[in-house]
Amino acid sequence: MDFCPIALAFSDRRCFRTGFSESATDVLLGHTFSASSRCIKTSRDFVSDPRAITVVPYRCLNVRCVDGVRVQIQVRDGAWNDCPADGMTGTITVAGYRGTVTCPAVSELDCTGDLLFMTPPTMPPPPTPQRSVCLTGRLAVAQC
Repeated sequence: MDFCPIALAFSDRRCFRTGFSESATDVLLGHTFSASSRCIKTSRDFVSDPRAITVVPYRCLNVRCVDGVRVQIQVRDGAWNDCPADGMTGTITVAGYRGTVTCPAVSELDCTGDLLFMTPPTMPPPPTPQRSVCLTGRLAVAQC
């Protein structure tokens, strides 16, 4: 291949929004759209199918606080995965997925009552494609 795939953000998709049809790609990448879902940093190879390739280092995943001192993350309808017990940021693996998830520190979350807020992560700007070749679904393919 003489091109590189670049994933583009969609303005109509927010992790905490529900009510739209999830695509097969959403399922493959582990995205979960719900009121407790937040944009969480993952490794680029965080997928359920070992043959899949992705370049997107963030996923919409369910997040919750436990007793205000530690964080748990859930991928799709799977088990809740414990983040570091000390409440600090840390990397975990999730059964059924290759790659890793970076847990946010408790200090990045505000768990007050039934509400969960998270300060947005600092993300570098996406690379600027030299020339767009095609746009299909959620994946734009551009010449490098």
